[in-house]
Amino acid sequence: MGYHDVQDEARPAGSPARKAMAIAGNDPESMYQTAKIVDDFGFDPVVIGRLANGLMLEPGGELFGASETKTNLNHLTETFLAETKLPVFLQSFQLKSLAASARSEIHQKTYAPFALVQYLLLQKKLLS
Repeated sequence: MGYHDVQDEARPAGSPARKAMAIAGNDPESMYQTAKIVDDFGFDPVVIGRLANGLMLEPGGELFGASETKTNLNHLTETFLAETKLPVFLQSFQLKSLAASARSEIHQKTYAPFALVQYLLLQKKLLS
């Protein structure tokens, strides 16, 4: 899902066409706050587990660019984890660790899709 989808694809809760955004994190309070933001923006939050699982959302990951409903996103996540692709993906991702270390404070606690972060920053800039 790209940043433009955040505005174009938002739907009210309960809508059958409502898309989902995956989030991952180790801190329950940060996860709650992030899930609320995702829901407020018109998407179903799908918790994919620990912060390390957020790598599935990075370029090259199984869920990168996914524009799916909650049911489909849950299925993709379960399939990815069941096939134990994450350890292999983590090894390949170690080469990109410098980029990961530059994440903001929220990304250190909770992984939210970059498209959402881009959208929020754009809105803040436009409102300033």
